[in-house]
Amino acid sequence: MSTRSMPNNKKVVLIDTDAGIDDAWAILMLLAAAKENREINVMGITCVHGNATVDQISLNVLRTLESCKVEIPVYKGSSSPLIDLDENYKRSWRPFFGTDGFGCAEHDDAPDLKVIKEENAIVALDRIVNEHKGEVSLLCLGPLTNIALAIRTFPCFVQNVKEIIIMGGNYKGLAR
Repeated sequence: MSTRSMPNNKKVVLIDTDAGIDDAWAILMLLAAAKENREINVMGITCVHGNATVDQISLNVLRTLESCKVEIPVYKGSSSPLIDLDENYKRSWRPFFGTDGFGCAEHDDAPDLKVIKEENAIVALDRIVNEHKGEVSLLCLGPLTNIALAIRTFPCFVQNVKEIIIMGGNYKGLAR
């Protein structure tokens, strides 16, 4: 039983992201909604390799949060996919949002990297979900590697999640 339960009307959200431009927009929209109606509590943002390296993704998340002057815990997660990608894919892959996920835009200042929590994202996901059993909505904006690792590592993880919301797609853009 959770001792840190949120009021019933408050939506508890954890964001898992490979923060490229599209994810940054989604995060900004969620934060604006949270500021407007205060019925959304973003408990943390976990970063995963995808649009760029997990280190770059973490930097992108910090830049996004700094742009709206919001402090939310940020955690680094998986730095690679669960399976080794096939060589044809590796050769043909081109970064959609530039090598940094943000269109290689220049930035005046670097965010304070000390803000990133030392706790691994997979451990943080499980801890937060356990502290708020049945209340946490996972908003998954990138590869599901962190989520898969949390499920694999902590067998009860998924049972304690309220819902999983996925912004999905496919890399070739083909409908089947």
